Amino acid sequence: MSRATLSADFPGTQILDVRVFASDELDDEGFVKITVVFAGDPSDLDARKMAGAVRQVRPKLAEIGEEAFPLLSFVSERDAGQLEPA
Repeated sequence: MSRATLSADFPGTQILDVRVFASDELDDEGFVKITVVFAGDPSDLDARKMAGAVRQVRPKLAEIGEEAFPLLSFVSERDAGQLEPA
């Protein structure tokens, strides 16, 4: 998953990292977990665009043969240090 896929929907926000956890790493194989790490404060992001980001991600996943539904999480750079290593 590319940062560019999401960057277009969030102008003015720097996407630092996109962490993808494949279906075989999760208990439920119907989902793929995607964590988006961004610079700035959580209040900087538009909640409607975060909710609609799945529409940008699903076609990109389909291109690589991934049929699982993406579960997106947006985490600030400050809070990303508390995440499990990818």
